[in-house]
Amino acid sequence: MDRAVEYVFRRLLVLAIGIMVIITAEFMILRVMPGDPLLVAMPRHPGFDYTAPEFQEFFDQFDEPLYAQFVIFAGDMLAGEFSYSYYRGTDTEISGYIYDYVGRTLILFISSVLISLLAGVFWGRFVAGRRSHPVRQVLSFVPLALLSVTVLAWGWVLMKLLAVEARLFPATGVLPYGFSSDDPFEIFRAYFDHSVLPVTCLVLSIVGFFALISRDGHAALPGPSRGRALERPRTAEGLFVSLPNMQLLVAGSICFVMVTEVFFGYPGLGWLMVQSVSMADYPVIQATFFLMAVVVLLSNFLLDLVVTLIRPGRKLDDPVEPSQHARTHADTRAEPWRS
Repeated sequence: MDRAVEYVFRRLLVLAIGIMVIITAEFMILRVMPGDPLLVAMPRHPGFDYTAPEFQEFFDQFDEPLYAQFVIFAGDMLAGEFSYSYYRGTDTEISGYIYDYVGRTLILFISSVLISLLAGVFWGRFVAGRRSHPVRQVLSFVPLALLSVTVLAWGWVLMKLLAVEARLFPATGVLPYGFSSDDPFEIFRAYFDHSVLPVTCLVLSIVGFFALISRDGHAALPGPSRGRALERPRTAEGLFVSLPNMQLLVAGSICFVMVTEVFFGYPGLGWLMVQSVSMADYPVIQATFFLMAVVVLLSNFLLDLVVTLIRPGRKLDDPVEPSQHARTHADTRAEPWRS
């Protein structure tokens, strides 16, 4: 138990360092851009009240030393205080409305990653168990076929077939126009109907990656044996072997989420970031990028934690021994005179 607690604390330290790296990068980007950083950060809303105390406080921080500016900036980001939008004025803070977008992005991101992860793990275990079976090559072609279709193509096919032709699900948005209800079931149903197509598009786009990574992770494990040491379930071991690639894929999935939100008009963080980039709304860009990075870091932290702690019969951070086939193949390449 002590070793598990130590492992969790080490991963928390890595998580904290990652968040601080993101904050530092965002702080430096505004300062290294061409021109005066104060002019770059100047609000452009026509009705912006430059005499408001909030703006004066924002203006005065640029008179502080660079290290003091960083402390103020980091404190605001960690506290979730994201200043004011250049185009929304000083009436509403970014933190007052951006968390609605975070919730919508989490709906797409978490549901699509979980479905793809579960489907990929079971598919990978099924295929890896048929190492010398002819059907293995046929089954391995399925995820490759899914990966050959881009996320925009999946989105267009789903919208055309299920939204336009069959009219089973709404094509865009997150709630029906003019929707107003206090019934939790109706609210859930509305969100569910508008999320089916984006989530399905994401799953079809990334499940192939998870399947191939899981297959390779399970294939690296020892094969079937009559010994008791190999009779325990191998799913956790296969996940541990493929964990680095899984974490990289989880990080890349947020890009698929951003594209899907823009295509389906699903107002999440990705949709908001694209809108803010087109208007050069730097405070909103910083807030959306920071929150998306935190979502990715937390997801990888939880994935790492769960997969490592559920490993059966293994000590934390201990590697998994390669299969006998992998060892034999490596020995043959190292000592060709034995072949």
